[in-house]
Amino acid sequence: MAQAVPKKLLATGGIRTVDENTDCVRLFIFPPSFNSAKGVGCLRISSAWEDAEVTEINISSQNYAPDYCRLNPNMTVPTFEVDDKIITDSLECTKYLFDKYPGKGDEQAKASGKGQEVLEFCTLVSVWDEYMFTYGNMKDGMGDMTNEIRLLNIRNYLKEVLDESPEDRDTLVTAYVEKIARVTVMMKKTANNRDAEQKAKDLEENKRVFISIFAKAEGLLKGKDQGFLFSANVSSADIYLLAILRILYLLYPDKLEEVNEEYPSVKSYWERALATVEVQEGLISWVKKPHIAYVAFSTGLVSDVVKYKLGLKWDVELPADIEARLGEAIREEMVSFGIEEEEEEESTENAC
Repeated sequence: MAQAVPKKLLATGGIRTVDENTDCVRLFIFPPSFNSAKGVGCLRISSAWEDAEVTEINISSQNYAPDYCRLNPNMTVPTFEVDDKIITDSLECTKYLFDKYPGKGDEQAKASGKGQEVLEFCTLVSVWDEYMFTYGNMKDGMGDMTNEIRLLNIRNYLKEVLDESPEDRDTLVTAYVEKIARVTVMMKKTANNRDAEQKAKDLEENKRVFISIFAKAEGLLKGKDQGFLFSANVSSADIYLLAILRILYLLYPDKLEEVNEEYPSVKSYWERALATVEVQEGLISWVKKPHIAYVAFSTGLVSDVVKYKLGLKWDVELPADIEARLGEAIREEMVSFGIEEEEEEESTENAC
């Protein structure tokens, strides 16, 4: 009997059709994020890359602004505008590019009858909860601080919408209420001070999915001294695997070494991938230290952290009826993730 797939902390997006075609392909990303890596990496290897426009945003504040919320009500990254579609999920973005704008690697995989295997591998990787992995393993309260800054900014944008009362006020308010509830759960599930036993169980389940991905990759790569998972060139499946390896490379070098020892074919594969222009431009260039520093300062991320560290919190008072909606939404979200009632009360106080 197949194991149930745990609910992921980050909201899953989708794809919708709009009235007019966009004048160019646009992608919104936060460079270090896992889902952004999948989005921009798959765009880089696609035939749509040459005419694409990539915008980098700060995902502790800019993605919560009303205009971005209108574009992507989940307020996540990546967000992809292409043809007459707005796509707010990295896997849907990949599937669309794979079908409509395949690059060399995906074309080769299709021609050899492995197109479905490419998409199946991408789906396998998408089951892995990168948020739980990254924030659950963060030290020194960095994850807690990041989410607290997020909550402060979302509440400020919610207050702005309530004060200005635009035509789509109700739609925006609903999106912000749902987002605050989800971020509150994200804080609870990954917090350093949460129940140690339950957190260990969550991380163990996360590790199980992680191992299944690399075991699958090792089987596909064993005996290969050239080429990639399903083709001679980098395919969408490679981008998904390499996006995980990039996280380890940047944040957890010890875990990368463990992977290299456990899966020797993956180690040589990673080295081959780093030698390609597609991987350098699609994955690595976005996270080089000078570029990350530029994004952190130019998008306001650093200023938010400094304000928070100095105790200059910028929370706002919201109307009583909105606070009541927030409390109910948080309780419902807690239940959906199986968080105990006594934990709900504490989290509601922290969030509101």
